[in-house]
Amino acid sequence: MIQTTIQGIRDFTGTITDPIFYTTDINQEGNWRYDPNDTTSADDTGSILVTADGKRVKRIYEGVFDVKWFGAKANFASASSQFVLASATAGSLIANGSNSFTISTGQFSSSDVGKIINIRYSNDANTNFITSTITAVASATQITLNNNSTFDLPSAAQIAGAQPDEKLTVTVLYGNDDTAAIQKAIDASFALKVYKQPQVYLSAGSYFVTQLVMKTGTQFYGDGATQQNIRAQSKLYQIPGSNADVIRVESGANTTGALFWSGFLHDFSIMGNPSNTGGWGISIRNTDGSRVSPADITMIQRLTVRYMPSGGIEFPLAGIPLFVTDIKLYCNGGPGIGLGSKEGSEGKKHAQSVNLTNISADSNVGAAIKINNLDMNSNVVIVNLKCEDFAINPYDTSVPKVTVQPYPVLIDNCQGTGITLLGANNQGPTTSGSLKVKSTIKSTNSSPNILWNNCYSRITSANDVPLDPDPEIVEGSGIPYTTFFGTYPNFNLATTFTQSHRTPLIRLIKTDNIDDEKVWDYRLSSTRLELGINNDALNQFKPVIQFQRTGNNVKGVYYPNKIIRIPIAGSIPTLSGNPVTAADSSLYELINTSALNMPTISGSLIGQELELIFDGFTTIVHGTGNITLASGANFKPAAGQIVRFIKGNTTWLEVGGASCTPTALAITNTTTSALSKSSLNSSYPAAIVGTKVVCASITGGGIVYEKVDNSSTGNWISSAMIS
Repeated sequence: MIQTTIQGIRDFTGTITDPIFYTTDINQEGNWRYDPNDTTSADDTGSILVTADGKRVKRIYEGVFDVKWFGAKANFASASSQFVLASATAGSLIANGSNSFTISTGQFSSSDVGKIINIRYSNDANTNFITSTITAVASATQITLNNNSTFDLPSAAQIAGAQPDEKLTVTVLYGNDDTAAIQKAIDASFALKVYKQPQVYLSAGSYFVTQLVMKTGTQFYGDGATQQNIRAQSKLYQIPGSNADVIRVESGANTTGALFWSGFLHDFSIMGNPSNTGGWGISIRNTDGSRVSPADITMIQRLTVRYMPSGGIEFPLAGIPLFVTDIKLYCNGGPGIGLGSKEGSEGKKHAQSVNLTNISADSNVGAAIKINNLDMNSNVVIVNLKCEDFAINPYDTSVPKVTVQPYPVLIDNCQGTGITLLGANNQGPTTSGSLKVKSTIKSTNSSPNILWNNCYSRITSANDVPLDPDPEIVEGSGIPYTTFFGTYPNFNLATTFTQSHRTPLIRLIKTDNIDDEKVWDYRLSSTRLELGINNDALNQFKPVIQFQRTGNNVKGVYYPNKIIRIPIAGSIPTLSGNPVTAADSSLYELINTSALNMPTISGSLIGQELELIFDGFTTIVHGTGNITLASGANFKPAAGQIVRFIKGNTTWLEVGGASCTPTALAITNTTTSALSKSSLNSSYPAAIVGTKVVCASITGGGIVYEKVDNSSTGNWISSAMIS
């Protein structure tokens, strides 16, 4: 065995007597073998070396290529400091007219010359950036930048306008561009695909890259994905000044009218650069931008994607199938996960068995998961989705800051798409203003098939006490925070036209602002919806509530054995005249200015429940026509009295005599003279059958008068009291 270096092998000439070499270069150590049969392979630094006289020496390995073998340095470094903006000194600034930069926590050395550097100044109001190259190192804390233009950060105006104690944070990122070296490892591994699945190892470290292209079948993995620098991890950093997606793919040959890619990406982090204007962490597209569908067993696992300008992970053609598991998406400039695209007609063909599991998404612009432009041949399952919107996203330039991720799941232009959401928790910091969290699911321009269970949107204050929002949903189609399980609609769609609508799924409007949101007014426009309702204040579960509508007309709320029809206008309607028509609601208030005889109620659904609230003595309900009274007699309701009916096959049946017949009273009268029929009716106009007037003081002996009908001019009978 010959012990040498990579450069030593390249410099070698002459006869090779020992075919085995060992290189001692740091991070590139390993055994090599001379291959006398290869005279054409190119030198790639990591797996093949070419000697000065053209011999090929190849690395002996176990099937996994380490990116550091191919020259990746992973020498990304960072520093940060903080100072009071109003008292900033020259040592804290990039002075106007100078290319010199000083940071008190710096650890620069002469080996940093030539490295790319990104300098970021940020306070609560705004963030400013500089991207440059280190041309000289004056000390551990001071360097020179190569830009010829002058800098002025923070600006004099920014310093002058600062509050007395306002602080500015300066963050510095710098390192070599490792794109070419990592891509060499990917390409070299793919070249051996006939013998073994391409496997590329991103060993622990931080790498500046522009764009990496994953070959079909590649397994690309690292030492873990965390946000804490104290732990072993593998990070890809979007290089300052690059607006490219950090990872794209190279699809297989197009033989079926579509482009496909399969692979396994896991255990690393992707960090964006807020000074850039574009780029996804991962985009399943070819380098020319053409959309590619993940196929076979494509798996993306245990990744963190943070601060990417365009969003976290994009699947513009969804997947057939696709498995995404254990993903952290944080403060990206677009959706955490983008599934589907409005580009091109083929976007409605490739969402078969898409599984998104254990997704943690915080403060991503627009949504945690955006599902777009899929049809009824598509099926998406989301399990255990955790969402928060507490962090300040660097891509939110509004003052004051607003909610950037109001909806965990945003669905747009999906007709008949099957979407299952099992377990979702959406939290926000406040109930007020633009920072209030919204629906768990928002659907626009869509009529998907949605099944959800255990889904909540909550407000969690600093002391972790739930403060639920008023969940009025007035835009798109939404699932409010109180609705934690259900289906929408409750059947499969035959065509995209039969159930297409553009109105809210359900609106829960708070009607009792005092009693902690216990009273709700349901306003429906979905075709069919089954809900379970829960509320912290209510502290109980209300099961099996179904809503239906026909076209644009509300049809009813169905409990297990009855139907309650909802007032279309959302308030109690009034009735007058005869016949009474109760087709549009299950609750009416009768208001009449003249006498009304009511023998019939038109409009009906079998099983419909009906309550009538009466305003006084101007109405007489007759037990004739299609009304069946429990008392078997006509009656005149008192003011405020409620009569409840349920619709049978042909008639309205009064529900229990007690609901329509006030309790007969025994009234004491101290008169000493006998009473006439007219005086009894005048004194007791509300008397009904059975009402008794007891006159014990009448001279000559007490008398009890009893009403024998419900008419206000009705008859009475009298009987002597026993002495």
